[in-house]
Amino acid sequence: MEKHLNNCGSQKAKNKPLTNDESYELDLIDQNEFENWLTVNQLIIDTSTPYEQQLLEIQLRLAEFFTVDKTKIQKILFSPEVIFNEFSRAIHQYFLNNDILLILYKQFEKIG
Repeated sequence: MEKHLNNCGSQKAKNKPLTNDESYELDLIDQNEFENWLTVNQLIIDTSTPYEQQLLEIQLRLAEFFTVDKTKIQKILFSPEVIFNEFSRAIHQYFLNNDILLILYKQFEKIG
């Protein structure tokens, strides 16, 4: 899902220059897919904000523990972003109905 959103609006023929007659061809994404992506991102923001300081401290401690620069640690394996994205990926394998997916996200938010 995220792959589609990252490529949304990209030009199809990247190696071919456009002439005056041609226009950009935009990729469209499914509305349900977009709503799910938006829900997951909102959950990540809502969960990350109150714990921003604690997550930064964990990142600094991991950097110190592994003796690497803190900027080299891109994602903490148990950060809200990783947890919610993995949850999303897992439930999309078993449920296709968007209403059920949104209910599962809301329930997961309550325990998060």
